[in-house]
Amino acid sequence: MTFLVDFPAGSGPFPAIVIAPGLRYAMHRELFSLLADKAVAAGFAAGRLNWRFYGSARRPAIICITR
Repeated sequence: MTFLVDFPAGSGPFPAIVIAPGLRYAMHRELFSLLADKAVAAGFAAGRLNWRFYGSARRPAIICITR
């Protein structure tokens, strides 16, 4: 899985959003880049990702995020 995070200026902490495009769309598509830019301009950290099934994989990746 590919993940990209953009942060606003400053030291944070920042509220965050995750932009997770569907099966046939990539995180670098103009719409998702624009959403991330607008979120950052509004003071949010913006995370974008390409699911594992974007490209050659046939199934989504299992994601486990722990803190």
